[in-house]
Amino acid sequence: MRSEGNWSLGRLSRDARVSRGNVTFLLMILSSYLKESRRTMVLAGPIIVGQVSQMLMSVTDSVMIGHVGKVPLAASAFAGSIWGMFFIVGVGMMISMTIKVSQAHGKADDREVATWMKHGVVLGGVVGLLGAVLMVALETQLHRFGQPPRCWRWRGHFTP
Repeated sequence: MRSEGNWSLGRLSRDARVSRGNVTFLLMILSSYLKESRRTMVLAGPIIVGQVSQMLMSVTDSVMIGHVGKVPLAASAFAGSIWGMFFIVGVGMMISMTIKVSQAHGKADDREVATWMKHGVVLGGVVGLLGAVLMVALETQLHRFGQPPRCWRWRGHFTP
């Protein structure tokens, strides 16, 4: 028998034999895992669709603005990165509401669910309004980000 370190290859092969009970146990675990995975995917489906849609809108913007020129495309990417920062902060603030609502739902407390939902709507409105005001104010300060003037001078050209 060949020995490598503390492992005996002969012993390893004897111990690695799988009994019928172990296989049944593993299949039960796998079945449970697949069942939970399906439930998770049902919940995650709408979120996945929303995220992919968001990315496709960015791709569409880039394709359309790219036909205008390099500088407008750079300006759009710059503005998108600033907007992305506000978007991530807003989503981060709203995630706390999903946790509170799901905890209340788990306790089957409809009154608490409604309360947290109302708080979420108010928080979303305040965060969204504050973000919009900050972005409008930030528009006058784009020169401070070190971008060339020809890039930030395009501000406002693509707004409705």
